[in-house]
Amino acid sequence: MKRIGGMFANLPTPFSRDGSRIDFAVVRERIEWLVEAGIHGFSTQLSAGEFAYLGLDERRSLTQVVVEAVNWRAPVLVGISGNSLAESTELARHAGELGATAAMLMPRSYFKLTEDEVLAY
Repeated sequence: MKRIGGMFANLPTPFSRDGSRIDFAVVRERIEWLVEAGIHGFSTQLSAGEFAYLGLDERRSLTQVVVEAVNWRAPVLVGISGNSLAESTELARHAGELGATAAMLMPRSYFKLTEDEVLAY
């Protein structure tokens, strides 16, 4: 297993001025700036990435753009938390197929879960 470390940029998700779509050009620009600044890795769709407000297709597209823009110059950690185990599994599969370095999964955070539910998830 590859070890990852150093300082990671937790990418926020930029939207168009009218809020109707993800602004992928800004995603690419931020990644280039951060690579040039010497960042050690990238994370997407964590708490700062508005993942809970994105649809499955938007999340797949965002993962693809981030992985392609980084282009193996640094590790990419993808948040795969979803509203169901099936959704999280699909996001994990997709991230792996694209070549993401790692995935981060947390249980649903909007509804209180029991310890058994967290462990089962």
